[in-house]
Amino acid sequence: MKNSQTLVILAVFSTFPLVACGSEKANINDVTARFEKEILSCAQKKEFREAIIKAAEYEQELIFRYPPPSLQDNLFQSEAEHISFRNSFTDWQKIGLKELEIPEWLPMMGFNILLAQEGKVEEERFIAITMNMGQLEQRMGLSNPAQNKMNDQELLLGGTMIANQFGAVTNQQFTTIGEHPVLSMEIGTALAGPPIDMINLANGRRLFSFLVISSLRNQQDNKNKLNELIKTLNFTYKPANTDKINVIRQKITDANELQPRLKCIAELAAIGEYNAASEELANLRTMLNQRMQKPIVKDNTAQYPDYGITLANPDDTKWKLSIEDMGGTKMLLLEEKWSVKNEGIAILILDTIMTYGPQAAKAFEDDEQKKQLLTGGGRGSALSIGTNIESEQFSTFKGNLAYEAVVSTNISGLKAKCIWTLRPGFMLGVLMMADANSFQQKIKEYENIILGDSLKIQD
Repeated sequence: MKNSQTLVILAVFSTFPLVACGSEKANINDVTARFEKEILSCAQKKEFREAIIKAAEYEQELIFRYPPPSLQDNLFQSEAEHISFRNSFTDWQKIGLKELEIPEWLPMMGFNILLAQEGKVEEERFIAITMNMGQLEQRMGLSNPAQNKMNDQELLLGGTMIANQFGAVTNQQFTTIGEHPVLSMEIGTALAGPPIDMINLANGRRLFSFLVISSLRNQQDNKNKLNELIKTLNFTYKPANTDKINVIRQKITDANELQPRLKCIAELAAIGEYNAASEELANLRTMLNQRMQKPIVKDNTAQYPDYGITLANPDDTKWKLSIEDMGGTKMLLLEEKWSVKNEGIAILILDTIMTYGPQAAKAFEDDEQKKQLLTGGGRGSALSIGTNIESEQFSTFKGNLAYEAVVSTNISGLKAKCIWTLRPGFMLGVLMMADANSFQQKIKEYENIILGDSLKIQD
């Protein structure tokens, strides 16, 4: 059941946020001094969740200080991602977020759209998307310092999550374009819509996806242009000053103290290394999260007081109850003791404030937005453990709108049912894995547990 950690990471690979740049920027020294004071004040009062919110706002303030990406004479450059490329779609018009019809609530989710253009016929589009996977893992408490590159499996999963927002992958292959190892995908759209070609690649722990939506007549020509663009990709534009960054980071003599890390963040911000400062703020959020009230396990009952979640073991002779706390991601596990196939129930808590920031919690108040997030996140989580969603629907779970799906897993002999719902400040997921031969019977038993008194969610 612990493999479901990957499920939580990939559940967010379904939304395409855009970084917006603030118009007025206060003096950087004033900004760092203000946030340091606010965060320390909250921590001293043991208001750690409020301190995490302040840290998230601080991070957003710093990242927005990078200049916006530029496109001049068909040369694209972005300092925040250290990327540049020669744009092959020379006669296409650059368009903004409004023309893309992308929801305004997406900027805090982790993806950024670097460039969007439209062609002259049949709604042709070119879109360049990026996501800092390493930074997201940091926020969720799932980062591995030893892993500084995305592997092919992660590239495949990330690319699939994006592709599924546009249609179904009809063909894919790992190949090399120029000097770049890439994952190339062809995407079929519903109702005989326009074909889509997408190329995915990684630089460190950052994912880049380039899509071109074509008319049928121009598909091959646009595909050739996309390949030519990829050949010109360069990740050395205004590189980070790693020597200075390392010198500043070495000043943190006590990794468990807030003030040295806050001082480090201020110094990194002062020299314009906002990505490095953001990474340290992710570490700070994790530190603050670790100071929050710990989950309580008593009398065979597990409880997360800060989220109002309680899970009682319905039968100690049959079930093993345990908990996992990884920062922005928490799990309560009920594992069948006598199962050979790793069957059981995982209750997953994804702290949207910890992971994305306070804006995320406010954004999902509209039912249509909730459906979009739950559908994308639900499909992402389902496809991270299997390749085929057998059925999906909206339902209610504990009185709240929910997305549920049944999926054939990549684990021999197991099927799964996933449920996702939104609560104030967090997403709640339920993953139930059961023997495929007795799936309906097992799932009915599992649902009796989670829908009954064993699982309690405080309003």
